[in-house]
Amino acid sequence: MIIYVDIDNTISSPIGKSDAVGKIKKCKPYTLIKEINKLYDNGNTIVLYTNRKRICKDETVKWLKKHKVKYHKIRFNKPKYDLFLENKSYPPYNFLTAKMIEEYAEKVSAWDFNKGGPFNV
Repeated sequence: MIIYVDIDNTISSPIGKSDAVGKIKKCKPYTLIKEINKLYDNGNTIVLYTNRKRICKDETVKWLKKHKVKYHKIRFNKPKYDLFLENKSYPPYNFLTAKMIEEYAEKVSAWDFNKGGPFNV
């Protein structure tokens, strides 16, 4: 299975601006890293996906090594969105309703991402 994982607010605290190179080493790791590493060890392909700019690549890779994050690829400059519906993951047309999407979006907007969202350490 190919699994895409965002970096900021998913496996680390956020850096703020997407080109804030100097803030990367101060990012705190989140406990979800353990689960991502288990998925990697179980044979899944892990692709890290981030809004960080390419200028942050070297520092980001150093941070990932320091915190022993296992992955196969990393992609920078992801598009901005609030909710990503994708037919390749689990076909949304089989179960999603507008009400479900709106309720989920409300929950996400209530998370305090400065404290790690739902994955606080």
